[in-house]
Amino acid sequence: MKRLIGLLLAVSTGVFGADNYWNGSTGSWADGSRWSLGHAPGGNSDYVHITDGTAQITSSPAGTVERLYMGGSSGANLEISGDAQFQDLYLAEAGESATISQTGGNVTLSGNYTTHLGRYGTATY
Repeated sequence: MKRLIGLLLAVSTGVFGADNYWNGSTGSWADGSRWSLGHAPGGNSDYVHITDGTAQITSSPAGTVERLYMGGSSGANLEISGDAQFQDLYLAEAGESATISQTGGNVTLSGNYTTHLGRYGTATY
């Protein structure tokens, strides 16, 4: 029984995604040490949270980021100069601020999902 519960937990985490938080500094999206899970988001599984600091995408992350949540009282920033793909995109919820600056690459929003830009806060793209 314990093995079955452990297997179900392992499978559900992979299927539904895990929350991966940016550490609030400025640096490369691809640097796993800057993320709470110890690896860069990608592989169609992560729910990504950037609440402050600046994450920089300079080359294509592996796979699609399932959900990107950005916003915080001090501002959350994403600088894109490489390709990136997101399914759900939530910027600046509930009085927060978030900025995406794109100087190159292609950003793809895929699937039948949701994009919120500044729904209750201030978002800049």
